[in-house]
Amino acid sequence: LVACADTLGVVETWCARPIGGGRIASMDETRTHNDAVLRAMDRHPNRIRGLCFVIPGYYREALAEIERCLDAGMIGIKLYNQYTIDDPAVRPVIELAAERKVPIRIGVNAGSLEKDLLERHGYPTANAMAESAMRHIAILEDLDFRDIVLSLKASAVPLTVDAYRHVAGRCDYPLHIGITEFGP
Repeated sequence: LVACADTLGVVETWCARPIGGGRIASMDETRTHNDAVLRAMDRHPNRIRGLCFVIPGYYREALAEIERCLDAGMIGIKLYNQYTIDDPAVRPVIELAAERKVPIRIGVNAGSLEKDLLERHGYPTANAMAESAMRHIAILEDLDFRDIVLSLKASAVPLTVDAYRHVAGRCDYPLHIGITEFGP
C-alpha cells in the first residue's frame, strides 16, 4: 500500500480492514481486523492512519472497541455496511464520535442503495448514489454532527467518478476514494 501510495504521490492513507461478504462477524474477528490496521500504523507512522471498523449492533463491545482503537491512535470510525446511519444502534457510535471529535466515514455503495432510490432511478446511478449520501449527511447534521468523510463506491470506475462529481457539487465534506462495492 505504501509503495503504491509513493508511486502516486500520496502522502497519507486512511485505512480500515472491514469484514467482507455481508456477514456479521464476531467481535473477536473485528478486533483482529482492527489490530491488523494498528500494526500497519506502527510500521508506517504518519503514512497510514487507521479508521476503526465497528459493527454497531454489538453495542457496549462496539463502543469499547472504538475507544480501544482511538486510544491506540486511530483517527476515525468506519461503520459496518449493514448498518445505515439512521439505525438506532448507530446513535451511540455517533455520540462517541462527537465526544471524541473524530470523523465517521459514511459509505454509499451502488450494490446496496435504498430501495426507493432504485425504484425511482431504475438502477444504481450517480444521482441515486449522491442522493443516498445526502440523506446520510442530513441525518448526521440533524444530530449536529459534521465530522464526516464520504465514500461512494461502485464496481464501474466511471459511475464512481460521476457519483463523486454529483456529491462534490452539493457539499464540502472530504471524499474517501476507493473502488469496491458491497451488495447483490
